[in-house]
Amino acid sequence: MTYGVQVFNQAGATLLDSELQTSIQVPYGPTSFATGTSFTKQTEEIILYNRAANGVPLLKKPFGSYTITLGGAVAVNRISIRQTDEDTPPASGTYGINVYDAGGTLTKTFSDSYARAFTIIGIFPTGTIFNNGVVYSGSTTDIWVGAGSPDWGSTWRYNQFNFSTTSITFVNYVIFGQTISLPNASPVIVAKIRS
Repeated sequence: MTYGVQVFNQAGATLLDSELQTSIQVPYGPTSFATGTSFTKQTEEIILYNRAANGVPLLKKPFGSYTITLGGAVAVNRISIRQTDEDTPPASGTYGINVYDAGGTLTKTFSDSYARAFTIIGIFPTGTIFNNGVVYSGSTTDIWVGAGSPDWGSTWRYNQFNFSTTSITFVNYVIFGQTISLPNASPVIVAKIRS
């Protein structure tokens, strides 16, 4: 490493390497997402959703599009997470680390000025969870979930979630005379967002 910061644990494993890794932060939010509305996500964002009441919000993001629309009658909250090297943090932070290259260009920021912190509780790799599979059990107040491109139609649901106050289940099926459970076609992320 020529410039930057490296942090190792007692066993010598790398915990932070500003030259090789990025930090993922919550730059803003959460934002209310009402039914019948849309927003356009940035290419480098991961969008997670939260709802502390019963229901299946009908999210739609057509393949190849970055516009997400919420249909049906169930509103949700949404939050964005993204790499800090793709983002300028808010100026209100008190603590953090800025890493510059030899030319004086800011290359990485690890800052407390982001809106919230998060902990990844679980990731379900592709093909590991099916329709009605429980992705989280317990109070869902600060639990956020997301998957690849969500979509829905009259006889199918892809990458949707059924929220209750005590659990979140994955909704992914198609109906051809009977309901056929489908595996997740992209990873499912479960995170706890904290202030």
